[in-house]
Amino acid sequence: MVSPTFNNWTQEELIRSNRQHEDVVSAFEAQDKEWAEAAMRAHLAGLIWVGVGRGLWPLNMMAQTLTARPATDLCPMLDARVPREIRPMSVALNGLFRRLSDARAHERDFTAFAARALKTPLADLKTQAQIAAMEGTGRKPIRRPVQP
Repeated sequence: MVSPTFNNWTQEELIRSNRQHEDVVSAFEAQDKEWAEAAMRAHLAGLIWVGVGRGLWPLNMMAQTLTARPATDLCPMLDARVPREIRPMSVALNGLFRRLSDARAHERDFTAFAARALKTPLADLKTQAQIAAMEGTGRKPIRRPVQP
């Protein structure tokens, strides 16, 4: 368990950790309780810092992935790469993306329907305007306007 942890550390992190261990051992050998306690607290603070950073890493990766996506990309996120701890959030985001995609499709269909519904009356108005314009020129209109 220790070996995989240290394999992920940089050279600088390993040197800093080794120095902290040496400080703690020196304090114990000198029987300096205050120095030993301070060194242990610093060591624990470092471990907590690294632990929290590594614990938040999946959230940072998810945030970077979402930030890089264009606003029009509503495809679901891949659940296989999401750690177990944040999978519920991934599932919730995928549900949100699905609902937004459905809403956009509904809006697109409504707009297309409205455009088709307005196309016929507008074409009739255009034809009536053309007929009215031709009546004053002496040309015979091809079709008479429909009276309501």
